Amino acid sequence: MDDLNVCLGKQCAKADGVSVWDWSGSTLDEGDEASKWFSTYLGKPSRLVRFNAVSETRAVDPKFAPGFKVMFSDGYPFLLISQ
Repeated sequence: MDDLNVCLGKQCAKADGVSVWDWSGSTLDEGDEASKWFSTYLGKPSRLVRFNAVSETRAVDPKFAPGFKVMFSDGYPFLLISQ
């Protein structure tokens, strides 16, 4: 499969009604090329979006990380993964 390059500095269309975990809101759609790449890779229709930090906020529970904000993660400013 070809590499996918996404320029984070370009203007993107807004995509409303996106839901991740318990959050719903406005995101930035990375376009048709990224959509085609992910749809092919995942085997079902998909869109690549990024968090619209200009118009959206998502605070962290102050009991766990006061003053931090998250984007698409599940509630904490840092996610650690392992295999």
